[in-house]
Amino acid sequence: MSRKKDGAEDIGELTFEDAMKRLERIVSELEAGSVSLADSLQKFEEGIALGRRCRELLASADLRVRTLVEGAEGTLVEGESFDAE
Repeated sequence: MSRKKDGAEDIGELTFEDAMKRLERIVSELEAGSVSLADSLQKFEEGIALGRRCRELLASADLRVRTLVEGAEGTLVEGESFDAE
């Protein structure tokens, strides 16, 4: 996976929250329009990778939730609550 120029951790190792924070920061920088074309392209590429990481983590979380709420017959139980007791 790609690494930031400053040696930050691999995108594939980021938590969802950390990836979202970096993605939000990149979007803000690009919207400000204060970076060069080359830097904009680099940030855009990193943003795409961060977006993919977030989608992967969300898909994994969705699968885990679905597995936890499956009924005994293998069907998804709609409306099941995870409220702590």
